[in-house]
Amino acid sequence: MSAEDLKAQLLKLGLVSKAQVAAAEAPPARRGASKPQGGAREAAPVAGALAAFVAEHAVPDLAGRKRFYFEARDGRVPYLAVADAAYQALGEGALCICESPDGRVAVLKRGDAARVKATDAAWVRAR
Repeated sequence: MSAEDLKAQLLKLGLVSKAQVAAAEAPPARRGASKPQGGAREAAPVAGALAAFVAEHAVPDLAGRKRFYFEARDGRVPYLAVADAAYQALGEGALCICESPDGRVAVLKRGDAARVKATDAAWVRAR
């Protein structure tokens, strides 16, 4: 999948605005950062947009005593300590776990997780 295809998907799904795309494609002098090499250059705007979307739509205040286990990107089986209602919602698929490439985990509602999965399925860990 090319960077243009990913950009078009992100725009279509509403995960990024045209202004964010323009900022990501701006020359390094305008952005104030050096340009990554190779495939990282294409993946960085997508990963950054997904990370921002996940952070913005994460379900807050799920802490509790029940352990919900899931398979991480690296094959480990960590858990989230969640409240009873969140545990049940995760088990039923009403809530989903998303994990960024650097291992940050967030819980999203099913609809928001579906938008993330449409762009990059590797982000959605449970359901």
